[in-house]
Amino acid sequence: QQLQSIARTFIEVDTGKKQCLGKYGESSLDQTTLLKINVGGRIITTTRSILTQQKGSMLEAMFSGRWEKRLQRDILGRIFLDMNPDCFQVIIDYLVKMKYSSEPKTKKICQAYSKRKVEGDLSKMMKYFGISIHRKMDHSTLQYDETIFDTDEAKVTIQEYFDKTNRKALDIDQILGNFQLTMFKNQEALDDAKEELQKVKTRWEEEKTFIDSITPTPKDDLINLNVKGTQMTVRRSTLRIFKGSVLDRQFDDTVWPIQQRGKESMYEWGNEEVVDWAKGHAAIPE
Repeated sequence: QQLQSIARTFIEVDTGKKQCLGKYGESSLDQTTLLKINVGGRIITTTRSILTQQKGSMLEAMFSGRWEKRLQRDILGRIFLDMNPDCFQVIIDYLVKMKYSSEPKTKKICQAYSKRKVEGDLSKMMKYFGISIHRKMDHSTLQYDETIFDTDEAKVTIQEYFDKTNRKALDIDQILGNFQLTMFKNQEALDDAKEELQKVKTRWEEEKTFIDSITPTPKDDLINLNVKGTQMTVRRSTLRIFKGSVLDRQFDDTVWPIQQRGKESMYEWGNEEVVDWAKGHAAIPE
C-alpha cells in the first residue's frame, strides 16, 4: 500500500508538470536551436540544452518549456532577464564546459571553479538559479523506478525457505537471518523512495514559486537606457526599488506616462529612426 501511494504521488507530480506544459508551455521546442536572451540589454546566445542540463535547478525549470508563456520578453520577442549579463555569461560558460568535458576533465573543472573566488553578484546569481559547482552533473530525470522493489522478493516467507532447503539439514537461524535481511532491504528501499518523493515534491513547489516570482506584472515594463554609450534594458520596477530616490521619482507611475506622451512607437519609425537605433547596437553590422 505504501508503495502504491508513493507511485500515485509521483504520477500526480508528473501530471502537474504536463498540465503546466499544456497551459503555459510549448512541447515542440528544439533543444539544439540557438536561443537569444536579452540579459540586462545584452544579447546572449546559447542553446536550450545548455540552459537545462543541470537538472533540478531553477534555470532548468525556467527554460524547460513548461513556462514559455509566463516568461517576460522584450519588444523583439526575446526572453528577458533583469540581471547582470557578465555574471550570467560566466554561468553559461561553466555549463558549456561541463557539457562537453569528459568525466575526469569535469572533475578538474569543478575543482577549478571551486577554487575560483566567486563572490558578490555571481555567487548570488548561481544560488538564485540553483546552480552548484560541486554537484555531479546528472543528465537523467527524477522518475519513479519500480525496479527498486522486487515484489517476488518482498513476498518471501519462511515456508519458501523450507521448500527450497533440505529439511533434515535445515538451519533455522540461517533461514530467519535471511528472511530478516530481505525484509530489511525492502524497508530500506521503501525509505529511499519516500525520501526521493519528498525531494521531487519540494522541488516542484519551489519551481512554481520561482516562476511566480519572475512572472512580470504591469509595473515591470521594460526600459531601454543608453548609459554613456552602453545600452541597457531593465525593468521599471527595478529602477524604483529605493523609494524616494531620483530614479524612483523619475519612473513613478504618475510621472512616467507623461514623459512617454507623444513619443512614437517603434512600429511608426521611419528609415532615419531605424538607422539611429541600429547605430547604438554594436552587434549590428554597418
